[in-house]
Amino acid sequence: MFLFRICRPAAIVLLVQVALGCCGATCHFSATLSAQESGAAETPKAAATDRNSDQQTQEPAVKLPMEPEVVVFQLEYSGGFRAPLPKDFEPTPRLRIFADGRVVTGQNRPDLPVYEIRLNDRQLNELVSEIVNRYDFFSLDASEIKRQIAETGRRILIADVATSTLTVHLADREHSVALYAVQYCADAFPEIESVQRMADIELLAIRWCSIAEIGGPEILEELVQETNLELQKITDEFSVAQSDLTRARRQPDGSIEARFTVRKTEQDGSPVQPDSGWMVVVTRSPHDPTPQLQLSEFGRQTPTK
Repeated sequence: MFLFRICRPAAIVLLVQVALGCCGATCHFSATLSAQESGAAETPKAAATDRNSDQQTQEPAVKLPMEPEVVVFQLEYSGGFRAPLPKDFEPTPRLRIFADGRVVTGQNRPDLPVYEIRLNDRQLNELVSEIVNRYDFFSLDASEIKRQIAETGRRILIADVATSTLTVHLADREHSVALYAVQYCADAFPEIESVQRMADIELLAIRWCSIAEIGGPEILEELVQETNLELQKITDEFSVAQSDLTRARRQPDGSIEARFTVRKTEQDGSPVQPDSGWMVVVTRSPHDPTPQLQLSEFGRQTPTK
């Protein structure tokens, strides 16, 4: 199951803004999820590539539409400050996931590429089930969220940020919810649980945009394994997991750059306060199988090996 651990340091707010500058040419990839399916060997560190695995539970299945062209999940941005677009150019949503398993990134500028991967039936069902069940998507109500924000008496003083609209379309029901400046709201109103859920779903969608851009879940798993092998030479304090991915992109030369955020936790698994951890920037060149790593710490400092 795709149970990503959502992490949202303040800097990730910028991620959503950068994500608006997404994607003419279309890149197609065929993707699978696990090393077991791909036949990749598991290394000691690779066994920890999904540190949520022990906590995963089977979500109730969702009833997906039979028509392959139906968009079962969508993230779309509207409004906000944007450069003028060419005449007759129509932007597409940031992310669309279709009933036939296609995951397609959006295009709000004609000079940027669109990326596409395809999930199998199990992967698609698990991803949509996570959004619908784990985050209780159909209970999100924009009017109620705005009412709760108003009751706090606080406001976010920011302009020219996009409104995020999340949509789920199942065989038996459909629902959309929209909110202005979602990530800013999540930081400003941590006590409003529905805002946190909406922000987490948005970050999950952005993560899937990154996964599509680098070629699919299989590529991400390989990158995590290679990164952890290199981390073993530097520190024994932490390793990265697929769930730690905050952004990844494929460069014109074919290289992949990925950023992972690993949060420090207490023995019971709760986040260390104040928020602290490591940022790992990984660059993998098509000409060199060994990834290059850049490490930095944020928040409370802990000596590294």
